[in-house]
Amino acid sequence: MKYCTKCGAENEENAKFCAKCGNAFETAIQQITPNTETSTRETSFKMDTEEVQDTDSFGIGKVIGLVIVSIFILIGLGLGGHSFYLNHRPTQSTANMAQTIADNDFGDDEVQVYYSKKSNLFTIKTLSDSGVRANLKEYFDSYEDNQDDMNDLTSNYKDFIRDVNDHMGSKYKKYYTELENPWNHSKVYIDSTGTKITYNYLDD
Repeated sequence: MKYCTKCGAENEENAKFCAKCGNAFETAIQQITPNTETSTRETSFKMDTEEVQDTDSFGIGKVIGLVIVSIFILIGLGLGGHSFYLNHRPTQSTANMAQTIADNDFGDDEVQVYYSKKSNLFTIKTLSDSGVRANLKEYFDSYEDNQDDMNDLTSNYKDFIRDVNDHMGSKYKKYYTELENPWNHSKVYIDSTGTKITYNYLDD
């Protein structure tokens, strides 16, 4: 038997609480205390976990932000570098660019393009065995009987000066282009400034 330390009542040896006053015996208090400590540890662990999760979320957001900023910087450098190249491109590289465009707009083996960086001038010369040269000869020999061919040639010329414009630097946008007379190199059939035709002998 054991006695309650609060009221002195007699209780069974294995009793956890006094049968008279409800006072908890020492063994019951010892059993409750560990549970309280466990709850405290669980709460602390939960708070620590939430702090780690918040820290991770902040870190990931910061990394994503840095990546986005870096991408914009690279794009800006790329555009600036491309613009610089267009304004400082070697003369032969510009002529090669124009020739590629001419082959697409006039057809392969039809014309040869020359470029003068000093004059900012593209000169289009027809090749001796080309269809363009043959159409020009027929145009003059038949007294303008094949005007449709000349209209097609003018259309090809317009395509060329527009396409070239997309590949010229800001310093060279006011470029000159001329379609040379193959039988009199001092004369031209069409000339233009930028994308605007200023003279067209072949126009009907």
